[in-house]
Amino acid sequence: MAQELLMYWVLVGLVIGLIGAFLFGTNLIWRYLAAGVAGSVAISFAIAYFGIDVPIANWLIRQLSVAAAGAVFVVTFVRVVDTSA
Repeated sequence: MAQELLMYWVLVGLVIGLIGAFLFGTNLIWRYLAAGVAGSVAISFAIAYFGIDVPIANWLIRQLSVAAAGAVFVVTFVRVVDTSA
């Protein structure tokens, strides 16, 4: 189960990072992919570790939503502090 969860988090992070790279119009695609994966995994792990209740009944939708929110947050943060773009 843990490998499946990590796979979901990584895939969501990659997709959000790719979308962020295209939306922000940059050629630094690897930076946004890494930021998306880092945000997705870190936030999802923190939510699970601290036992924070996310009020979504479906387990898969809950995992994907938390992972997407974490990835969007970190990708946006990277864009704000990025001085080379």
